[in-house]
Amino acid sequence: MQNAVQRYSFFLTKPNIISIFAHKTIYMVKNLINKVALPLMYAGVILLIALFIFDLTKYSVLLFLALIIELSGTAFYIYNLKKKSKY
Repeated sequence: MQNAVQRYSFFLTKPNIISIFAHKTIYMVKNLINKVALPLMYAGVILLIALFIFDLTKYSVLLFLALIIELSGTAFYIYNLKKKSKY
């Protein structure tokens, strides 16, 4: 007569750390998108104003950086509006 031995898998007894980390990271990113939209837009506008005040408009990299900051802020803001909308 053989004794019935119940086998436990390592993955079933220990919490799946990767899954927990992924869920926390996704939650943190979504929370960050909610809080970052308008400050990014303001930072882009302030950067553009500073570039024009200090006459640094000949550097296209800085102008492009300000544009990217503003567009990302706008995209996050629109994402938040659509996410909160019922329609």
